[in-house]
Amino acid sequence: SSTVQDDRRTQFLHIDEQPIGQQTIGEPAETLLLLTDANQSVIGEFQQDTLRTAVYSAYGERHSDDALLSVAGFNGEVCEKDTGWYLLGNGYRAYNPGMMRFHSPDSLSPFGAGGVNPYTYCLGNPIAWRDPTGHDASSQSGRLRRPDENAIPAEMRGDLGLWTWVSLAAGVVFTLLSYYATVTTFGIATPVTGPIAFLGKL
Repeated sequence: SSTVQDDRRTQFLHIDEQPIGQQTIGEPAETLLLLTDANQSVIGEFQQDTLRTAVYSAYGERHSDDALLSVAGFNGEVCEKDTGWYLLGNGYRAYNPGMMRFHSPDSLSPFGAGGVNPYTYCLGNPIAWRDPTGHDASSQSGRLRRPDENAIPAEMRGDLGLWTWVSLAAGVVFTLLSYYATVTTFGIATPVTGPIAFLGKL
């Protein structure tokens, strides 16, 4: 894969999904050997006789003192150097690791694979998940995992189930009926409808 930034073409060398090298065309002195962890995050780079290292927060924020030349960063994704954001899904959505969220909503939310919160990154669990498309979380591929880690909980996927929707509809109906009764009786029904409205909001 490759990127173009400021008329400089940078190519990446991968083994499967693991980035292992970076080369800028016409600049052989800028060739980097990348050191990565099991989640494909670039944690170091070796350039000629210089080793630079980096540490990430759980959501991918890199300390400002950890200056890597590589544009590959957290989970092996390309980082926009000026902002520190990751443009996931070939630029579909900007992910800000400092805010731990996307800047724009997911088009697959709230009822599709994007989950209930359209701005969340990796379903709120960036240790076990990654989101290279900007649409939905997928499992990390480099480390041993428990069998239950690959299952996305239904409520995080947006699959709330029939009884959740029935309960929600009943709550809305009770709340609307109590407000209607209160208004039409000029408040006389409040002692009766107040508890009903409260139950409808539970």
